[in-house]
This record gives sequence, structure tokens and C-alpha cells, in this order.
Amino acid sequence: MKLLRIVALSLLAMFLVACGSATKKSYLNEDGSSSIPPEKAYGYAVKELNKQQFESAVALLEIAVKQDDAGAEQFVNMGIAYSRTEQYEESLKYLTKALALAPGNADILNEIGLVYHEQGKFDLSRKQYVRALSSNPTHMNVNYNLGILCDLYKEDLDCAIKHYKQYLASSGVDDKQVKVWLKDLAKRKKRGNK
Repeated sequence: MKLLRIVALSLLAMFLVACGSATKKSYLNEDGSSSIPPEKAYGYAVKELNKQQFESAVALLEIAVKQDDAGAEQFVNMGIAYSRTEQYEESLKYLTKALALAPGNADILNEIGLVYHEQGKFDLSRKQYVRALSSNPTHMNVNYNLGILCDLYKEDLDCAIKHYKQYLASSGVDDKQVKVWLKDLAKRKKRGNK
């Protein structure tokens, strides 16, 4: 069961990376410069992010973050775009700038945790998720991500159970997959206590 989840999550990650790398640069000139006025770059960048066109989003966000009114939102989106193009150090640079402007923001800490997770830095990832939960204990995505981290990568069954349950309570949805994972965790925990 654990192996199936790892395979499923790996396939999903590969699909998302493939989608992100097959970008079209609809807002860029042939030389890579923007054909968009600087004051409109951020709006177009968000459209590109929503279409999962991460490379063109990065190019537009580079223009947007140079504007005088660039704030945490622009830096977070830049961090997300760089993360989705597997440029993790650049991603962390912008996410850290965003966090400086919005200290303790659970969404930003969650994104930083995801970047560390992608790099295989699971202890650093966990640290960010825990920081995020200290400011927002019921944050749905953080609890879900920490549950996965504890379950698949840290083999901390109690942590996984706790955070999957909090995810279910916070989300308000009937997530059948997480319920299956919880049943599997209960069986694994029972076998480990014999």
C-alpha cells in the first residue's frame, strides 16, 4: 500500500513537471523580452501560472517583482513558478523575501516546506510545516503535506495519523483516499506494536 502511494505521488509529480516544461511563451518576444508593459506583467504572469505555463510566468514575474509596489504576493508567485521549473534555490530566495514581508504566513511556510521536500531535505521540510502550523494549526494543506511527509518519508506513524486526521477535520470534505491511508496506518501501527 505504501509503495503504491509513493508510485502514485511520483507519477503525479512527473506529470506536473511535464506540464510545466511544455510551456509556450505567448507573452514574450523572440529574444525573451516581454511584450507586456511592466505595470501589466503581474496580471499576465498570474494567467500563465493558472495555465501552468511556468517558464513564461517566471519571465513575466521577473518584470513584476522589479516594480516599486512588488509585495509578498508577487514574491510568493515567483517562488512557486521557480519551484515548478525545478529551480529550487531561486524559489527559496523569493519565498524567503515573501516571508520577510509576511512573517509567520502559513501559506508561504507551506511553499518553503514543499521546496525542501522536492529537494529531499525532509527535516527542513518538516521544520517549515511545523512553523506554519504554529501560526495556523488547522491549515488544511500543511496538515496534508506534513501527513504525507511523516507517512512516506519519515515513517512517523503517529505524526501521519495526527495530521491526516487534522486535514480531514479542516477540509470538510470526504477524502476517501486519506481515509484509506489512515486505515493502512492503523494496521501498520498495530503490527508494529506486537
